[in-house]
Amino acid sequence: QGIIVFCRSRDRGPVSRKVCKNACIACGICSRACPEAIVIENNLARITDYKKIDPEKIPEIEKCPTDSIGRLKKEDEG
Repeated sequence: QGIIVFCRSRDRGPVSRKVCKNACIACGICSRACPEAIVIENNLARITDYKKIDPEKIPEIEKCPTDSIGRLKKEDEG
């Protein structure tokens, strides 16, 4: 499963969070976990190269406090 940045707001964290609970606050957890593939730019996480995301780093990336970056999850079929 691929990683995606759900947030698109370039406003600073506190401003974005007033409108969206999943707004990126540019904390840098994701970019520190995988600096070769993720950067913080204009108050927003940006994936620069999907191929360089280390699958072993995904749990670390998913520690995002606002869930603005993570894996797309399929709905349970039942």
